[in-house]
Amino acid sequence: MGAFVLAKTARLALVGVALTLGGCVTLDGLTGGSSERALTEAAQLRRSGKPDQAITVARNGLAERPGDAALKGELGKSLVLAGKAGEAMPYLEAAVQATPNDWRLLTAMGSAFDQQGAVQIAESWHRRADAAGPNNPVVLNNWGLSLAQAGRSAEARALLARAVTLPQAPVQAANNLKLLDEAAHRVSPGSSSLLPVQE
Repeated sequence: MGAFVLAKTARLALVGVALTLGGCVTLDGLTGGSSERALTEAAQLRRSGKPDQAITVARNGLAERPGDAALKGELGKSLVLAGKAGEAMPYLEAAVQATPNDWRLLTAMGSAFDQQGAVQIAESWHRRADAAGPNNPVVLNNWGLSLAQAGRSAEARALLARAVTLPQAPVQAANNLKLLDEAAHRVSPGSSSLLPVQE
């Protein structure tokens, strides 16, 4: 039961950090029309914690420009933030295909797999994101949460501790490190399982 509490905490914190996934890359050939405005507006809505509105804006933009990979990426990230990882996957996959080294998309894919409980697959995406954006605090935070969800607390703590020391570290990284440390202190001496949180 205690490990479930940590995994649930990690999942919730992971959704919170999705706000910091950043804007999507503007691809060559994207004109300054309504699709670019939709991309900008959707990203702003997602970052301000309004994923459902961001989804609507991105979908409207895609209705006008169905092949726009940047809008697909933004829609995918917004869907992940809304907890709809399964729906996000095809959009994120299309965006990653167009821009395979965009750390924002790669960490979003990792977060989507984490939401689905596929932590081994998620880790491979987080590793790719780290390779594309080394020492990026958002990537390290998301990867750390993935490891925490997989029960690898020591590795998770190391990544989160590294993330908080970097410039531009999201506030969520420090909060997640604190949550992980608090969960570790709930372990009774000689026990390898976490105790349930008292409410």
